[in-house]
Amino acid sequence: MQTAVEGEYLEVSPPRLLVHTWLPSWTHPLKTVVRWELEPHEVPSLEARVVRIRHEGFAGKAKIALDHESGWKRVLGWMQGFVEAGKTIDTPDAS
Repeated sequence: MQTAVEGEYLEVSPPRLLVHTWLPSWTHPLKTVVRWELEPHEVPSLEARVVRIRHEGFAGKAKIALDHESGWKRVLGWMQGFVEAGKTIDTPDAS
């Protein structure tokens, strides 16, 4: 099964804020809104950021909200692996 996500940018304020709609093919026709906030974080010798994601618009759709929550945890884990070690989802697990 092929999946896709469509949407449009609602607010863009680099480098701290991105807000966009989220319309995934697997939950049609539910359109939600994702808000990314990036804040500087003091870490010696690093240019670090704290990333906050808020995904709204799931009123009455608790199961879909929980599915997206677990999906975001996976995606953020992949992003962390890439930023910290250059790993991708295709990188073999060394364990």
